[in-house]
Amino acid sequence: MTSDLRKRHLIMWIGIIAIIPALMVIAVINIPNYPKDNQLSKGLTVNGETVLKTVEAESLRLRLLELRSGTFLEVQVLQPLKSSSTAVYALNNDLSQGVFIGQIGSKGPYRFPAAGNLSGISVFDTIKEEEITKIQF
Repeated sequence: MTSDLRKRHLIMWIGIIAIIPALMVIAVINIPNYPKDNQLSKGLTVNGETVLKTVEAESLRLRLLELRSGTFLEVQVLQPLKSSSTAVYALNNDLSQGVFIGQIGSKGPYRFPAAGNLSGISVFDTIKEEEITKIQF
């Protein structure tokens, strides 16, 4: 490498060393401040929403909502679940596992249509085939 090429190479590296930290600072400054966890819940809030029942247990918050389009079950996962494949089932009157409602995963809110009179839910790990928890309203 000639001395002219060594000078250009040095100048380019000094420029890169100065630009990369500046870009990192700009990226950190421009991180959005709005909450990411409750976006779905806030986005689906409509006029005429009535909360029928609310239950909070372990790492889940359940709300039974009455909307213009029908009754919905909102399951909000407050802490990450230990199982990777988790299904939600309705509880029968004898507290046995009933109809499949939906599947939940990572932290955040999930809304499912609720059919009829929902007395509670069963959270079931479909891989290990074991019940995680039962929650009654």
